[in-house]
Amino acid sequence: MQDDGNLIQYPIETFDTGENAYWNTNTYKSGDNVTLNLNDDGQLYLVKTTTNFNIMNLSRSNGTLPTSGKIFYRVTLDADGIFRLYSHTLIAMEPDCRCLPGFLFINQDQKTQGCRREVSIENCGNKQEQFKFTMYLLDNIEWQDNPYSVLTTATKDECKTACMDDCSCEAAMFYDQECRKQKIPLRYGKSGITTAFVKIGEEISLRSFTYEELENATDGFKEVLGRGSFGTVFKGTLSNSQRLIAVKRLERMVDEGEKEFRTEMRAIGRTHHKNLVQLLGYCHEGLNRLLVYEYMSNGSLANFLFKSERCPGWNERVDIALNVARGILYLHEECETQIIQCDINPQNILMDEYRCAKIADFGLAKLLKPDQTRTFTAIRGTRGYVSPEWHKNLPITIKADVYSFGIVLLEIICCRKSLDMELVEDEVILVDWVCHCFDVGELGKLMTDEEVDIRGFQKMVSLALWCIQDEPSLRPSMKKVVLMMEGIIDIPTLPCSATSFLSSI
Repeated sequence: MQDDGNLIQYPIETFDTGENAYWNTNTYKSGDNVTLNLNDDGQLYLVKTTTNFNIMNLSRSNGTLPTSGKIFYRVTLDADGIFRLYSHTLIAMEPDCRCLPGFLFINQDQKTQGCRREVSIENCGNKQEQFKFTMYLLDNIEWQDNPYSVLTTATKDECKTACMDDCSCEAAMFYDQECRKQKIPLRYGKSGITTAFVKIGEEISLRSFTYEELENATDGFKEVLGRGSFGTVFKGTLSNSQRLIAVKRLERMVDEGEKEFRTEMRAIGRTHHKNLVQLLGYCHEGLNRLLVYEYMSNGSLANFLFKSERCPGWNERVDIALNVARGILYLHEECETQIIQCDINPQNILMDEYRCAKIADFGLAKLLKPDQTRTFTAIRGTRGYVSPEWHKNLPITIKADVYSFGIVLLEIICCRKSLDMELVEDEVILVDWVCHCFDVGELGKLMTDEEVDIRGFQKMVSLALWCIQDEPSLRPSMKKVVLMMEGIIDIPTLPCSATSFLSSI
């Protein structure tokens, strides 16, 4: 601003003379006491301070401003040599909360509570995991620093790879050749000079098939793998990859079949866990409703336990039970929408080629809203595995699945069906027989011929009995079930006899 009232822009390393001027306001006749001002109307003016008179409007806009909200201004001499005024209107002074890719809000209605993983990174080193991981880059953001491991003299790429290859690493902070491996949660993020890498699970989208494609893939729906209450499952092969698939064709009346189709799509379309059967795609064509799953070569747990030439070994049975428990835990606490599976039984648990157990058939599943912990619904499930509250017209919670798991757990550890009419009268109903043996201290009668650690066997029986308590609140959560099975927390002692602690079933 010159003394003559002219605002001039001169390039650097030039003399402040007229021939060198890059731009000017041409107000050199205004005299001294001229200033550049940002007025309340959002315009830049040259103002004669002695008379408070606007000599010139430099903004060249109509001056229209929002009627509400807070406005931030910035004046910049840009790289192209043009002097510009910028404005940003913040309509509501609320934090603009967002989650990273692969994360979801803990509570959609209260976003400031933070975000949680959409996909667990548990067992990320398992080559058979059904989804892949990637590292998401966040530049110039610093977080609370609480590393469990520090690598020195590392490059940015080496830091990224080191976290990717370490299943314990969920995020890594890199600055000045130092890589600091972190665990989730990341808190207190702010602007800084650190580069952050966050490990996320990649989304798997569902493929849409035509009916003709699935008809060809199954050779005209020729080989039946199994039948359920809503449809039949056929074996098939994808022509482009020769990958084996299982195709579930819904066969109930149209309205009920449509409900079943949408329930199953909503329930597992966005779930990703090693102990859930993977949904690959669907067909929604005319009246045809089909679901395409990964093929499970070892059939159902029921066949695996009850129709094999010999019962699987004790350690393998415990692993199977733990896999089932982890799958239910994911449905209850870790996936986007809390799901009550409602039909946990050995027919709906399938075994892959590595004898890894996976939960299948979500047609009866009940999805809970974010603020919902219980629901009233018509009785559903398989006889013998249905919890008592279904029959009492009481609200249903995730504890209904815990009960069903308890029955399945007894079947797994005893390697027999919950109801076997070929046995002697006292042993026909497994729960009654287990309770009797538990109370009189004769658990050995429940064991198979193999050598089994009696203490380990007793612990599993105790856990199963806790799961099938008549009162839902007394049943442990699936989180506690998993922790007890892993030996991280102890299994409580039953407060009285097993028989008196259970209702008649």
